[in-house]
Amino acid sequence: MDSMWSISAYGKSFEHAISLLQWSALPPREALESHDVRIRVKAAALNFFDLLAMCKRYQVVYPLPMSPGTE
Repeated sequence: MDSMWSISAYGKSFEHAISLLQWSALPPREALESHDVRIRVKAAALNFFDLLAMCKRYQVVYPLPMSPGTE
């Protein structure tokens, strides 16, 4: 099953934001076109920028729900 980490509310602190992360199923995949490529990601980092965004402390406020992991 394809899934992702997502957050649907902003955290009050970094620890609170991390506790709000949810493992969510992705919608069904669309068929690939001849010029498309699909990759599988096995790991991604959560960095300081992501924590700021998850707490609504970054200069740009991302709409919810969001999937942190900018690398």
